[in-house]
Amino acid sequence: MKIASLAMFPAVWMCPVWGQIAQSHPEYCGAPGGVSPTLQDISATVDQKNGSTALYIGRGSAAVRVSLEGSLISEIAEVCPLPDGRLVVYGDMGHATAVYVVDKARASVVDAFWAYYPAMSPDQRWIAYVKFYPLHGVEGSDECMVYDLTKTPVQNRPADEPNETIDVGGVIFPPGHRNFPGSNTQIPAGQRHLGRGNPTLLGSRQPGDSF
Repeated sequence: MKIASLAMFPAVWMCPVWGQIAQSHPEYCGAPGGVSPTLQDISATVDQKNGSTALYIGRGSAAVRVSLEGSLISEIAEVCPLPDGRLVVYGDMGHATAVYVVDKARASVVDAFWAYYPAMSPDQRWIAYVKFYPLHGVEGSDECMVYDLTKTPVQNRPADEPNETIDVGGVIFPPGHRNFPGSNTQIPAGQRHLGRGNPTLLGSRQPGDSF
């Protein structure tokens, strides 16, 4: 998994802590202003000192561990069960969010990427977000993206790199832009977009749209 520098994210060092699932962001599950889903037989541990986060599916000694690798997570902000049995797990990295798609039946991570301000569509097909870029050292621009949960990891990556964590999804704003490495950095001042808010352009995409 390709990892960018996380030096910009503050960390509070601690021992592994059980139960770090806040369920505090219903918009991550497509219900802004609503209620987060109740989880059954799902728990987590977060160990910031060693950079280790794990989801546990099941109860007690029968619980199966799913390692959420590649991100310095302080808390699992939300776990969103999908109708097909998968889970979308959102990990708080401080200034950004690590998004993991987990196959619950196989207890394995299907996909993972980093995002700012993620929000799921009410039909739970799309995740809208602002494409990740470091907050320091680059001239970043906010690109609003969508990740299609009906597609494979490769289909959600224009560069066909299934382990990429940044260049993920399709651009919905600015219009006409395409996603590629560095597409949202080192942008001239007059062309940068710095909206910094939840993407609200899901309605501009239709089923079958390509990236």
